[in-house]
Amino acid sequence: AYFPAGQWYDYRSGTLAFDSQDDGVWATLDAPLNFIPLHLRAGSIIATQPGEAMTTAQAREQSLVLLVALKTRGDSSDMASGNLFWDDGESLDTETTGVYTLIEYTATHEHDGHIALRSSVLHDAYPGTANLNMNDTRISGVLQRPSFIEFRRGEGTPIEPSYSYDEDTKVLTVENLATPANAPFVLRWCCQPTDDDKNGKTPTLAIALGVSGGVLAIVLIVVAWVVWKKKRGRGQYPLGVPYDEMHGPAG
Repeated sequence: AYFPAGQWYDYRSGTLAFDSQDDGVWATLDAPLNFIPLHLRAGSIIATQPGEAMTTAQAREQSLVLLVALKTRGDSSDMASGNLFWDDGESLDTETTGVYTLIEYTATHEHDGHIALRSSVLHDAYPGTANLNMNDTRISGVLQRPSFIEFRRGEGTPIEPSYSYDEDTKVLTVENLATPANAPFVLRWCCQPTDDDKNGKTPTLAIALGVSGGVLAIVLIVVAWVVWKKKRGRGQYPLGVPYDEMHGPAG
């Protein structure tokens, strides 16, 4: 299979599978009869209904799970985006009659260092959308464990949601949000490196350097005191002033 230039995540696990900056990459994929390889390109957000269902009607009753594939390279603040178009699933002219719901999802890197996943309702004229919930969100490409995370629905009070983070796959999973699909929301998190990280030091190393500096200062003070004592024993102050000139002859 050929993967064009960019970052590609495994659909099922969220793990970064391929990362090509130039001409893309050819890869051999395992594809037995009962398995279809799927991948998400970085920069995309899709809404899925992963629950088991035998009919379309049953499938439409499943909660949504957002799959977010972040771009982790480049200078742009836009990290991912996607749309959800939702209607009754049967009518042919809903776009013309306007009886549908259109939701836009965006993930952006903000100026304060936070990353924000936003849901914006662009059009909401299909009543059935009110029965559709967005439950979980899986975010691929989160390079550091979040030190802060909050979820706010509409103008409500922010809450800290239930979430998990996998250090190996770099996947952040936010669970049990149970929010109506047509309700705007903001999910924000921050995983900025500390000042020690920016300076190339771990906290342990910084502490060790501080302790070492303190020990060195004490050693230098002790050495200076010993030198001063030796000079004084020879009738000389550290500044080079003869002891006899300061105090007169001894005895």
